[in-house]
Amino acid sequence: FEIADRSATARIFHPASPTMTRLRGLACVPPETRDDHPTGDDELWRESGLEALVTARAYSAFDSALAIAEVLTSRLHVNFTQAHPLDAQLHNQIALTRLLAGDTLGALEGYRAAGQLAALNPGDHLLRDSAGLSSVTFLLRGSLKDGHDLLGVARSLPLAPPFFESTMQCTERIADALYAVESAASNRVDSGRSLEPLDTADELWPLVAHLRVRNALADGVPSLALEAITLAMQTHRVSPGSLADDLLTAALIETHMRLGDDGSADKVLT
Repeated sequence: FEIADRSATARIFHPASPTMTRLRGLACVPPETRDDHPTGDDELWRESGLEALVTARAYSAFDSALAIAEVLTSRLHVNFTQAHPLDAQLHNQIALTRLLAGDTLGALEGYRAAGQLAALNPGDHLLRDSAGLSSVTFLLRGSLKDGHDLLGVARSLPLAPPFFESTMQCTERIADALYAVESAASNRVDSGRSLEPLDTADELWPLVAHLRVRNALADGVPSLALEAITLAMQTHRVSPGSLADDLLTAALIETHMRLGDDGSADKVLT
């Protein structure tokens, strides 16, 4: 796990990350302060900006991550007529940052830009990635038709290289499960079973937890919902005001009420 301690990207994708978070506690902080204002030549500021963005997100430092995202967005707009190969990836990561910070509308704008740039390079796997993540975001906002249509688009596109393939398929399974639970589809149970475990290292873990809770409540087993919330909070950092915070807070309130424990539900609100 030493490599993951030194690399934000490795930390995000390391399969042992949730386990180590649980064992070490939730109070970890970034080992160094990152510059929120990447500078340098065209290649350097994009690479350093992407690293800074992923690092901040890895530690759930969403205030810093959003500040970096704003700087990158403004620089990308200035340089839009001279698109760089990294630009689609940057827009995709900016959008993911906004989604995880709870800004779903901003995320959709970023995914749209990422998809448009990725389309300029036939076969770019980011086209499928941005479509899948857009699907998840639309579904989270309650736009079931748009989300379901985009999921179909994503699955019609070529798969990514092996390292990214599993992440994209995880995203698409989440989209499928979101649509199923929101539309009370006949495949709700099966799509829920296809999700990653609650201690997944995938950055979309808040949605996995959300869906586990929703399915447990739909099955009439609020005790399982509470167990899911507890495990999710033990294995991941939850930043105030983030998507994870919003989803888990709502889940806790509803679960306590389903259990008949209105006092605990009131405590969550206060």
